[in-house]
Amino acid sequence: STWVLVTGTNNGGEWKTTSGKCLLYFAKDSGSAHLKYGDLVLWDGRPEEVKPPPNPAQFNYKKWLGYQQVYDQQYLKPDKWKLLGRGYGNGLCAFSFSLREKIIEIF
Repeated sequence: STWVLVTGTNNGGEWKTTSGKCLLYFAKDSGSAHLKYGDLVLWDGRPEEVKPPPNPAQFNYKKWLGYQQVYDQQYLKPDKWKLLGRGYGNGLCAFSFSLREKIIEIF
C-alpha cells in the first residue's frame, strides 16, 4: 500500500482540479513492483472511505489515517491503473528514497 496525493478527478468526462490524499493498494504484478516515489499514476475507480474497526477495542486504523489526512482507500488491479510519468515528487525526498534503496541493497 502507498499514500498518494490526488491532484485531479474526472466525473462524467469533466476533469476537476482537487487535492487530498488516498491510500492505494496495488495488486502485485511486474508494473506495480517498479513504482517509485514521484511517479504519476492515473487510475480508474472511485475510492471508498476507510472503514472503522468492527471491534471497539481494536486499533482504529481509520482514526490514525485521519491524523495523516488520509480518508479514502482503493484496491487497484493491474488493468485499473496506468503509469503516466516519473519524477514528479520533491527532489530531496526522491534522493533520500533512492539512497535508502541503495543502502538496503548493500546490506
